[in-house]
Amino acid sequence: VEEEAEDALLEPGMVNVRFHLTHATEFGDRLAIVGCISELGSWNAEKAVQMQWTKGDRWVSHIDIPLGTRFEFKFITYNEQTNETVWQENCNREVDLPSEPMHKVDVTGSWERDEQVELVWMCLPLKCV
Repeated sequence: VEEEAEDALLEPGMVNVRFHLTHATEFGDRLAIVGCISELGSWNAEKAVQMQWTKGDRWVSHIDIPLGTRFEFKFITYNEQTNETVWQENCNREVDLPSEPMHKVDVTGSWERDEQVELVWMCLPLKCV
């Protein structure tokens, strides 16, 4: 029932994308997502989307993104006290959202490039034929 309520709040043509990764940080550090689209700050670290810490050093963020959007992103750490920002190394990560309606998308990331961990899960409705 809770998922149905979340879906009802989405604007038409949008999908809720949940980003998550497990990453231990130094005291005072926070994680955020920055990327090439405006919803992810247009590569501006000051406009990055903050992630929420959960048990086990798991960081999570939910962002509504238009269907049919292809975007690149990285995770960053930042410390508000020291103003230090550290960008995730290696290549940008890319997600290509289909245009057809879907319930939600899960993007599982890793701070280090790990193809076994970095996955995109799309929850599509079953079609009636």
